[in-house]
Amino acid sequence: LMTSGGGDGAQAVEIAHEALIRSWARLRAWLDEERVKLARLDQLDHWAGDWRKNPDALLTGSRLAQGEEIAGQWGDDLGDDGRALLEASRAEQRRLQAEARRAQRARRGAVGAAFVVLSGFTGFSWVQMQRTKDAEQKSETTEARRKVSEGERQRAVTRATVTELRVRGETAEVGRAE
Repeated sequence: LMTSGGGDGAQAVEIAHEALIRSWARLRAWLDEERVKLARLDQLDHWAGDWRKNPDALLTGSRLAQGEEIAGQWGDDLGDDGRALLEASRAEQRRLQAEARRAQRARRGAVGAAFVVLSGFTGFSWVQMQRTKDAEQKSETTEARRKVSEGERQRAVTRATVTELRVRGETAEVGRAE
């Protein structure tokens, strides 16, 4: 294993023999972790390249979750394009969430207004139905009173007729008797 200083002050490691990679488990784990990191950062860079070509290619759903995970694990290693893509995607997600909340409030308001209107119509219909019932009862009462009055008038006529017939009958008897 040989180490050397890089031009930018970073340390570089050069493996002297391949057997070291095979037998050194910790080194293999570090290399595997670095491969995963580089693959994930490359994926984010690829998405950022797509976004630069098409500004509508923002990260959403699982891709945004993956981008957030990459930023959480290797935020210091993100490129400028990757950072910009994540910020733009987060901003769009916040905008869409705010829009969804506004739409939900509008739907709730519309449902509430429809309920108020429907309640008003129901109340109006109930009042009209009660008025119709009252008018029908009043009409029935008036008709019943008219029939009672008619009956009383007919009874009076009948009594008068009976009385008149009695008087005539008595007069006729008196006239026969004389």
